[in-house]
Amino acid sequence: MVRSVNRLQIFHNAFPYVLRYLILLLLIRPVPAYAANWLEGWVVAIADGDTITILDKSKKQHKIRLGQIDAPESGMAYGRVAKHFLSDRVYRKIVRVRVHETDRYGRLVGIVYQDRKNINMVMVAQGYAWAYRHYVTDIAYCKAEDSARRLGRGLWKEKEPVAPWQWRRMKSARPAARQQNAGVYTVPSCGVAAPSR
Repeated sequence: MVRSVNRLQIFHNAFPYVLRYLILLLLIRPVPAYAANWLEGWVVAIADGDTITILDKSKKQHKIRLGQIDAPESGMAYGRVAKHFLSDRVYRKIVRVRVHETDRYGRLVGIVYQDRKNINMVMVAQGYAWAYRHYVTDIAYCKAEDSARRLGRGLWKEKEPVAPWQWRRMKSARPAARQQNAGVYTVPSCGVAAPSR
């Protein structure tokens, strides 16, 4: 004689084991060290227009790369101006950083807030940084850049400003290629992927 098996009884008996397995999976899965965490600290250094160093409450320094944006490099036109603009907003002030990831240089990448102002957005809106085409995920940065360009703010006062990623690529090219490609670089519209850093 064949016994009928009650499916509900099987589920009831197996449920504690399945639940334990799922909890174990959640506990052992890898979680990025700074997966969308908040960090607060005193700004102790400004490296350039998109990199700062903060000192947290435990006296640990963190190098922060402002996410979504790319400011002119130190050797570029507006490089020093962008650094000075950023310094005026955050140097020797308390900031909060919404950290999203760590880049290949070990810097924390995130959005910097000072008095609830998104400093990354301010840099773009005032014309001291580009929306970083290769990494931008928030279209608001593209809109802020377009507005700054239309209004001729900051670096957009220049006739043909060179984007930092283009400048880095041009600088790393061989001298003959640099000469041949001089003046060819243009700023792609927002949303078009740029070459990686």
